[in-house]
Amino acid sequence: MPATDKQLTAVLEYCLGFAREMLNAAGEFYPFGAEVDRSGEVRALGFWDGDEHPRPQELYSLGQDALTKRASQGEILAAALAVDVNIPEQFEAEYRDGIRVHVESEGYSRLIYAPYAISKTGLLGRKRSVSLGEMFAVEIPPLMFPARS
Repeated sequence: MPATDKQLTAVLEYCLGFAREMLNAAGEFYPFGAEVDRSGEVRALGFWDGDEHPRPQELYSLGQDALTKRASQGEILAAALAVDVNIPEQFEAEYRDGIRVHVESEGYSRLIYAPYAISKTGLLGRKRSVSLGEMFAVEIPPLMFPARS
């Protein structure tokens, strides 16, 4: 059963909100995710590979593998994976840095990009302020919810 538009929006909004929070606090973030379980509830997901200083690509792969397994077992309706990226130049985004959220459900698979810029504010420039640019989506083949035959 595919997720509803409302559920897909909920996992996207969760990921964008938490990523922005982390960017404001630390200027970066490790990959994380969210899922919509069978009851329709959105749950936040963090990934850990046991390393104190994990490599982001490894965490992303770990998250994608876990969500693919949960999707194939019918445990979730939708999944989202968020990562801090450099937006490819071909997309001509207003900022090069971006939050990329892979949102997927049965019959739906998109990379949603939210370009961002961080500026320093406050008396000593210790506070960060994140400005988001115009978001855009790129349709991709399903990775976590493969088409059923």
